[in-house]
Amino acid sequence: MNLEKFTDRAKGFLQSAQTVAIRINHQRITPLHLLKALLEDSEGMASGLIQRAGGEPALAVAAVDAGLAKIPAVTGSGAQATPGLDN
Repeated sequence: MNLEKFTDRAKGFLQSAQTVAIRINHQRITPLHLLKALLEDSEGMASGLIQRAGGEPALAVAAVDAGLAKIPAVTGSGAQATPGLDN
């Protein structure tokens, strides 16, 4: 993944996804971690889009949290990108 092609905001979301993964002791960053980072964004763009589309952001957060809970937690080395996040 060539991060040079990403905007600063996109790089920030990837960093936030890594922080989410580390916070919950996941070894790899998955699309769920990225979605969690988007939903936790202080500007609330993802939550706002869900709400404007007629959805409930809280339900999306709960679904993402449930998905993240299924990923095994490990201790040791930091998070890393998975093929799911590669270009």
